Amino acid sequence: MVLALVALAVAGALAAAVLRSALLARRALSTEHDMRQIERLLVAGADAARARAETGDMRAWELLVAPTELAGSGSARLAVAPAPSSASELTLVVEYPLEGPITIRRSRTVVLPSTSASNREESSP
Repeated sequence: MVLALVALAVAGALAAAVLRSALLARRALSTEHDMRQIERLLVAGADAARARAETGDMRAWELLVAPTELAGSGSARLAVAPAPSSASELTLVVEYPLEGPITIRRSRTVVLPSTSASNREESSP
């Protein structure tokens, strides 16, 4: 009888360890997916910020992206603002997913091409 209880306890401990391992692996995959989504949003945000800067619009702006437009399960927020250190830099901040217990926040500084240097190159003979 005691041997059966010990065997049952060992089997229960093994099952709990397997379940815990599976849950940790799923959480790691979900976090990796979210990090890839953030990188994609940062790249797209940098492209959009450069395009706006080319038109002369250097104001701060924010964009909320709905979950239906993303490959993930939550919405995202992209905020773009001129960097305080330089007039030719923009700071991008992405938060994703906004829903849920954990929101990942990443930022990136984008250096804009100098317009005065390109004007000098175009006007030279």
